[in-house]
Amino acid sequence: MASAKPQICILVLLGLPGSGKTTLAQNMRVHLKEKFKVILVSYDDLIPLAEQAQLSQNSDDKAWKEARKLILNGVHALINPAQSGLSLAEVQEFKTKLGIPEDEPESSKDTLVIVDDNNYYASMRYEYYQLARSNQTGFCQLHIDVGLTEAQNRNEERDQKIPNEVIQVMDKRFEAPNPLKNSWEQFSFSTQVIQNDSSNLIEMVETIVSLALNNPVKPIPEVDDEARDRSRAKCTASIVHQADKVLRKHIGRKMKDVKSEREGNTEAMEDAIALFNESRTEVLEDLKTGFTMLPSNVVKRVENRDKLAIDELEAVIVELWDLKITKLKETI
Repeated sequence: MASAKPQICILVLLGLPGSGKTTLAQNMRVHLKEKFKVILVSYDDLIPLAEQAQLSQNSDDKAWKEARKLILNGVHALINPAQSGLSLAEVQEFKTKLGIPEDEPESSKDTLVIVDDNNYYASMRYEYYQLARSNQTGFCQLHIDVGLTEAQNRNEERDQKIPNEVIQVMDKRFEAPNPLKNSWEQFSFSTQVIQNDSSNLIEMVETIVSLALNNPVKPIPEVDDEARDRSRAKCTASIVHQADKVLRKHIGRKMKDVKSEREGNTEAMEDAIALFNESRTEVLEDLKTGFTMLPSNVVKRVENRDKLAIDELEAVIVELWDLKITKLKETI
């Protein structure tokens, strides 16, 4: 009987600089290597801390986006080289930076790819979820939440320090996982790292990863014309109206965040408004035409004015909007 094909899981770490992510990631690589083939993708190893500090102060900076995109493509190459868009030379160069030998033999173990970065925006993490979905791998998140003061204290003990003002800005912008709002964050966990004692946490991580491996992200189902026609009937004018209300409210909250983050930058504000509204228009158009299907049980319950279903609809619509934002940013 043939043995099962090894599976892959992407574990995204997130937290402020100094929270203990890298120490935990290194401990995981040591203690989990008997069960998994562990690949640690550490942004600190790939992008110097001084450069990170400079780039992170402006997340719209083209160089910052390109640096993150290169690492995302590299992780894609670890999972599925043929579809990553990288050449064989580029794939090998990325592996070399991670310390993976060129002649490394195939492993019969499941692969755990640990992405060690601050990942303070949900959109940063969503890109890895999309990667997991397109390749049907496991996906999970671990939020190392130690608080601003403790993170700053630990940062002071580092040889290479991140400026305190950078950590403060990151803390203000931080978007913690919200599984109730974002269904794609269902395998998300939050914890604190007690320095010099992470043994219990390692066991928890092993359980989380095994759970994610057993529940890989499913691809978006292809929809035939007949199914789309049925969807058009379900997405009535009232549903589209509800979706519009959800998006206007959500965009209002987002614009408040943008205003506080980019105060005085009129051009950035105008760009954000244009991007947000373009995404809203496309989501609504997709619902009107039936291009996007919504869960039929949610639609029926919303039409029956079920309060819980309205909350579920909001989560679905916001996720669709976030996806549109990601796709539109890629074209900019």
